[in-house]
Amino acid sequence: MYFIPDISQLNIWSYIILFLATILFVYLIINDILENARVSVYKINDNNSINQYMFKLISEGGRVAIWTRDMSWAENLDTIELLTSKARRNELIICTSRRFSIMSQLISAGAEVYLYDRLDFVPRSRFTIVQFGREGSRVAIGSREGSYHVIKEFASGEHPIFTVTEDLIKFAMKAEQFYEKE
Repeated sequence: MYFIPDISQLNIWSYIILFLATILFVYLIINDILENARVSVYKINDNNSINQYMFKLISEGGRVAIWTRDMSWAENLDTIELLTSKARRNELIICTSRRFSIMSQLISAGAEVYLYDRLDFVPRSRFTIVQFGREGSRVAIGSREGSYHVIKEFASGEHPIFTVTEDLIKFAMKAEQFYEKE
């Protein structure tokens, strides 16, 4: 037996509750779609798609802070040109635990490179902050999940992980300055 209300017996409160429930349902669906829109998933060996994602991400205006192991995603000519252009405009910060092939070229162009190799530690973290130091900045964090490379984006103030990544960049910058003074 099913309960099907007689529409003629519904009062104004029933309509209000039904209306609010519908709005809540639509809001939850839209929120879920927006949350999932900021996650990009690639096969681990799909370097071309990952490189395209990174190129598009760093193409945005403003400063970019990159926390990387070896910049392997930046070894194509278009990306090198983009990074060099950003370096010339003082829009490129790179924090890394080891030297990489295009490091000298980027430093010559004006990139700020903070090498923390003296710590003898290679973090698993990889991330890029676009619009670094400005309102509206966001971080893209890459990680391996099974046989996939997953990149999740978080806006400033949206999730505590943004603050942690920003602090790591600033920490690496301060650590390098500390070593230079010794």
